[in-house]
Amino acid sequence: MDRFSGGAIGPIFSDRAVNKLRPLLERNGHILQLDVINADEKCFLWWVSLAEDSVNYEKSGKYSGSQTISKFAFVTEKIEGLTAFRPHYDGMYNPCGQRDVYVSEEFKEAWLDAGLTGIEFRLA
Repeated sequence: MDRFSGGAIGPIFSDRAVNKLRPLLERNGHILQLDVINADEKCFLWWVSLAEDSVNYEKSGKYSGSQTISKFAFVTEKIEGLTAFRPHYDGMYNPCGQRDVYVSEEFKEAWLDAGLTGIEFRLA
């Protein structure tokens, strides 16, 4: 498996994934080696920053009876050309701690073409 886990800090990738996609991963993120005591393989955190004001809050889908977003509507101009980003809108709670990282079709194709595993890609 080339993506071990995700979470509030970001996806954790295998050495193999980083070696195959380093230039793409570094385009909009930072690769940080993790010291994992009980792992023989090197593991890397992929820290992806937020795309400021990338979410159109008014047009985004909300949970019934709530102001919480269930489906983001993105501002195309803010995410255009990005390989990966975390969503952001003014007033968002802890935007740097959001667990989801959104990736481009270019990223998806590169990941799959490299024969990497561990990510289920879904349309945003």
